[in-house]
Amino acid sequence: MPASHDCKACRFIGKQKYKEDVCGLTGNTCLKWKQGGDFTLSPYGKEVYMLWNAVQSQWRVGFSGPTGLDYTAVKVIADTLGIDWDEQLLKHIQSLEGATLKYFAEQTKKAETKAK
Repeated sequence: MPASHDCKACRFIGKQKYKEDVCGLTGNTCLKWKQGGDFTLSPYGKEVYMLWNAVQSQWRVGFSGPTGLDYTAVKVIADTLGIDWDEQLLKHIQSLEGATLKYFAEQTKKAETKAK
């Protein structure tokens, strides 16, 4: 699979979480991305990636924007995809969620500053 496909989401999270161009799940530099080649996700990494992409329509939204994922729906989606819902998977999804919420907050702040 092309590195550009799977790495985009993780690198986005890595930039938010670590302030560097690194993998959001590991915090390490993805050599395959730098080399521009193909790579293979581990079976577990592929499950995290598949679930993360599948739950993007499950954000809870308040008056000030997204507040977090609806974890009841996230678990249903994991079960539907045949992905075992365990503590490690929860931690990965929460890490991705936290970095994304931070990004949303930064974008909102920039927009508010620009509007003034």
